[in-house]
Amino acid sequence: MKKTILAKFVLYGCIALLVAGFIFFPDSPIKPCGSLGGTQFCGRYGAPHSIDDYENFKIWEKFLFLAWPFGIFSAYYIKKNS
Repeated sequence: MKKTILAKFVLYGCIALLVAGFIFFPDSPIKPCGSLGGTQFCGRYGAPHSIDDYENFKIWEKFLFLAWPFGIFSAYYIKKNS
């Protein structure tokens, strides 16, 4: 019972992390652009972003790629024990 609650918590956390990315970074991926050697950053649709936006996006992206394997395992665990 406690393991199932923990698995649901991890799964919902991963889903919340994904939704937060859609809210805070709607035109992701944010990447360097322009001819100033990486001091300008643009989203998918060419909208300019600051270096803070870029760094925050990279942090979110790392968390997403680290958290999703746990979320997938949690979803499998919940399905297996239901």
